[in-house]
This record gives sequence, structure tokens and C-alpha cells, in this order.
Amino acid sequence: MVAPTPAVDVGGRVIARNALFNLLGQGLPLGVALVAVPILLRELGAARFGILGLVWMFATIFGDLGFGRAGTRFAAEALGAGRVGHLRHIAGVTVAAQVILGLALGALLAALSGVLSGSVLNIEPALADEARLSFLVLSVSVPVLMVGGAFRGFLEAQQRFGVVNIVRFWTSTLTYLLPLVVLAAGGGVVAIVCALVVLRSLGVAAFWAAARSFWCVQQQVGDGSPPALREILTFGTWVTVSTVVSPVLVYADRFLLGSLVSVAAVGVYTAPYEVITRILLVPAALASTLFPAVSALAGMGVDEGLRRTSRRSVAVVVALVAPVAITFMLFAEPLLGVWLGAEATPEMVRALQLLAPGVMLNAMAFIPFSVLQGVGRADLTGKFHLLELPIHGALAWWLIGRFGVAGAAAAWSLRAAIDAALLFGAAHQVTRRAA
Repeated sequence: MVAPTPAVDVGGRVIARNALFNLLGQGLPLGVALVAVPILLRELGAARFGILGLVWMFATIFGDLGFGRAGTRFAAEALGAGRVGHLRHIAGVTVAAQVILGLALGALLAALSGVLSGSVLNIEPALADEARLSFLVLSVSVPVLMVGGAFRGFLEAQQRFGVVNIVRFWTSTLTYLLPLVVLAAGGGVVAIVCALVVLRSLGVAAFWAAARSFWCVQQQVGDGSPPALREILTFGTWVTVSTVVSPVLVYADRFLLGSLVSVAAVGVYTAPYEVITRILLVPAALASTLFPAVSALAGMGVDEGLRRTSRRSVAVVVALVAPVAITFMLFAEPLLGVWLGAEATPEMVRALQLLAPGVMLNAMAFIPFSVLQGVGRADLTGKFHLLELPIHGALAWWLIGRFGVAGAAAAWSLRAAIDAALLFGAAHQVTRRAA
């Protein structure tokens, strides 16, 4: 019996090309943001800009939440195995799950909009109505945003990162430019949010137009049984656990620093954190194309190719990120002095030096994280994050209480080291058993 022919190319050149697409698609809009954000802050004022920032945050979270990554994984695996007849089933399950979850989360956001704007977020009473209306408008778009994440995932499964990043570039760029147009026309925050919802909806429509072929493939003789509904939903649930817990792990130190020391200390810590963590864009760009590639290799049953691709990816990350991290660690004082001038303090220098090795380890950990989820072990990444949550909380509480800003940086790097050790150990065991 002749094995099915893989329906996707996941060679090293393809992965490198797609990683470059990701880097450009996510990196270029940052230049627009550097220009647009100060203007928006000045024109809107700190409070209204804060509302807009929350809308941006929620829109990003909803776009990545749910079962979209499950659709990517199972679709890429089917393509790697040459079972294209499974795509329609996988797409149907994924989109249905996203719609149901999106409706539930949208209704929850709408129900909580008054509480969020009234007390939880400490928004001044004069702006409470604007905040509530902004959250209500966003709540209507939640199902659309979540389905858009599924459509984008189908394209990533096909290694069509060029299309993905064309759409991503324009939606990300216009996310910063469109508010300026609305302000020039005399609109306020609510009008800006309405315009952004329309923009994101158009982006979803573009993803759908590019991915609609998934619904046109019929089951073929020899395709076998498609993945079970329970299998897809279980994987998606564990991915969602990681998606929800990961931001808590990343930002818990800031909340504890503000609570145990001061809000001013958060500002001191944020500056070095923001500059050093920008280098994570590099491993993130590689990992997002590695994930469907690993899923496809798993579908092909090419275990040695999977391990070779993983090793090469780690080597690339080390080669690109290590020199930058080491430079920040060794020359933290002069670099911060050039960037911040007189605002640079010894506390910032120490924080940057302590964060640099943690960011290096975190960058490397992107690879085993993608490998584990690519071979279907999202349960491990979710369990690791749940395990790390109380450990990081206790470490951060103790270190921040004793050492302030430096303690926050040390706690972040220690958590990154624990996370990297768990992920590399698990990935080694899983890929070795596959041999």
C-alpha cells in the first residue's frame, strides 16, 4: 500500500522564509506605533488612552484565545499525512467551538462592562459611560475575533504565512493609524472602538476568503477516520489554559511590585523590561511557523526530521538572541543612559542585568513549547503553567518584599528558568519516545 503524499512543504527553507514573514508582519507596525502612540496619548489624554489600550489588549487576547490553535495543529497533521479529506471536519469543529465560546465570552464582557468601567478598573466617573460603551461595542465583535483566529490558524497549517502577514501587517498598522483619522474627524473613544471593530472584522473576512478552500475538500477513500471531536476539544482546552495563565505569569511581578512597593517602582521596572523583552519577537516569529511544521512532521511520521528541525531552531534562537542578551547584561548602564538619559537609574540597570539571562532562557523555551503542542501534548504545557503559578507567586512575593525592583527582575528570570527546564525536559522525553 502506497502511503499518502504530504500536502504541505515543511522544509528548513520554508520555515526560515515564514519566520521572516512573521518578523516583518509583526515588527514593521511597531514603527508606526512609535509615532502614533504619543500623538494618541496627547490628544486623548491619559485616561481615555487607557480605555483604548484596554480595548487593544482585549481584542488581542480574544483573537488568540480558544480552539484556533487546535485547528492549526490537527489541520497541519492531516496535511502532513496527506489526508486532506479531514480538513473540512477539522475546520467545522474548530469554527463551531470558536463561535460558541465567542458568544459566551462576548456576553460575559457585555454583562461585566458596567462593573469594569464603574469600579474594577478605577475609571473616573466622567469617563465611565465612554468606557462602558466601548466595552459593549467590543463585546459584539468577540465571536468574530475568535473565528478570525481559527481562519488564520488554517492558513498557518498550510504554511501560508505570506498571506497571514499581509493581512496582519495592514490590520496592525491601521490599528494605530485609524484612531488618528477618527480623532481628526472629531470622533472620540467610542467612535475609535467602532472603527477598530470594523477594521478587525474586515481582517477576519480576508482570512476567511484565503482559507475558504478548507470547506471545499470532501472525504476521500483511504483518508481514514478524522480526529474525534473530543480529541480536538481537549487539545484546545489545554491550549486555552496556557493562553489564560501565561499572561498572569508574565505580568504578576508588576502587580506585586505595585502592591508591595509602589506604583513608581512599577515604572522603574517597566522601562528595562520593555526594552529587553522586545528581542522575544525573534523566537516568537520562528515558533509560530515551527508549530504547524512540527504538526505536519508528526503527521508524516518523520521523527528524525522533527528532532533535527527542533535542534536547528534552538541553535538559530541562541545565535540570534544570545549576543543581544549578553550585550544588554554587560553594557546595561551605558545602553540605558543613551536611551533614557538622566531618567536611567541604578535600579533600572540592575533590573536589566537580571532580566537579560531570563529573557535568553525564555527565548529558547519557545521552541520546546511549540514542539510539545505540535505533537499534541498541549496538556503538558498547560500543566506546567498551572504548576508554575503558585511557585512564581511565592518567589515573586518574597523577592520583591526583600529587594524591590531587583527582586521582581530576579523572580521573572527564575520563573523563566523553571519553565525552560520543564519544557526542554518534556520535549526531550516526548521526541525520544517517538523514535
